[in-house]
Amino acid sequence: MRLFVEYFEGEPAATSELFLGGGVAGVTWTAANEARREGVTTAVLQASESGQGVYFRLGFRACCQFCEYAPA
Repeated sequence: MRLFVEYFEGEPAATSELFLGGGVAGVTWTAANEARREGVTTAVLQASESGQGVYFRLGFRACCQFCEYAPA
């Protein structure tokens, strides 16, 4: 696992994690570039509904939905 911090105007603005396994990377864009340098050709991620547009513009496409449950 690798951790990344993205900055905007000198301030931390986002974080991402890169998981590599079986030739697949779980990523955000900075992590995807790192995985590409490692030779990985497939990247997957879980996006919130509000974040989907960003990932679609980056070339990702929906392939399934996840349901997450939290204790009441």
